Amino acid sequence: MTTIERVSGPSALGLFRASRIVFAAVLTPLVVAGLTLLALGLKPWGVTVTVIACAVAGVCLLLGFVFSPIQEHREFVSGYTTFGAVHRELPQVAPGTTFVIRAAGDDYLPWAEQVRLSAQAGESSR
Repeated sequence: MTTIERVSGPSALGLFRASRIVFAAVLTPLVVAGLTLLALGLKPWGVTVTVIACAVAGVCLLLGFVFSPIQEHREFVSGYTTFGAVHRELPQVAPGTTFVIRAAGDDYLPWAEQVRLSAQAGESSR
C-alpha cells in the first residue's frame, strides 16, 4: 500500500464520526432522563441533567461542525482526504493511518470497500 504523510491530530473523518457517536450515545439518554425527572416533579435534577445534555450537544457541534472542517482543510492543504465522497482530486487515506486506499482521480469507493480497505490499512499499521 502507498503511504502519505499525515497532519497531526485525529483525522477529519474521525472527528466527524466521534461527534455523531457522542451525540447519539450520550445526548439522547440525557435528554430522556432530564425530561423524565421534570415529569416526575424533580425540577432541580431535571434542569441539571437537561443543562448537561445541552453542554454535550455543544461539544458534539464543536467537534462535528467546527473542528472537523478545520482538520479537513488541513488535510486538503497537505494533499489528501479521509472522507470517502469529497475531493476526488486527492488521494483518500484510511483514517488513523498513513495508507492511501483510493488514488487521486479514481472513482469514489463503495462504503463496504472503504471499510474493508481501512481495516486492512489499520492492521498493516500495527
